[in-house]
Amino acid sequence: MSDFKDNIESLVQLKAKLDKAIELGSKNLFTQMLTLLLFISLIPGGYFISISYLWTVTKAQSDLNQIVDNIEIRRNILKSTLSEVELCIDSRKDNHELASWYCENALESYKSQSKSWPSERRNQLINRLAYEGIKIDIEYYLESNGLSLHKAKRSKSKEEVMLSYLMKKNSLYFVVFSIALIGGGILYMFHVKRRT
Repeated sequence: MSDFKDNIESLVQLKAKLDKAIELGSKNLFTQMLTLLLFISLIPGGYFISISYLWTVTKAQSDLNQIVDNIEIRRNILKSTLSEVELCIDSRKDNHELASWYCENALESYKSQSKSWPSERRNQLINRLAYEGIKIDIEYYLESNGLSLHKAKRSKSKEEVMLSYLMKKNSLYFVVFSIALIGGGILYMFHVKRRT
């Protein structure tokens, strides 16, 4: 209940300040136009500041979505490489006739995916054909990418929803209508103040 009273008091204070501004603004034609322009500029100014802010936020969200997409692509490639390494390991155990071919492909995939990984360990695994160690490396980086993906994923932000609403035709019509309404109201108040 006290919030309601506080809101009423705030509105009363706002009305008093508005009346004072109208009274000061109604003294001559110059101050009338200046006051009118000031009040009218509040709506589109607020509207475009909101759009600018929301545009920045949604751009950041879009960049984040791009990062998520890149991480998912990287994870899929790592999963594919892991499958090749597992196929190599299994086919070597079973003495499969294509084991060497599977292992060559797995090794090439590992080399191409691990270029930015610590080179000493990478080179040791490649030189020794340590496919089990390669598998451990890939699983580690796959898990690391999974954590990065989890951190980066976001649902559609409230800013995106609000920006799409503000950019609709009806919202722009509302801004124009509000400008005309406020402008007319202020001119009417000037007219009333002049008569008194």
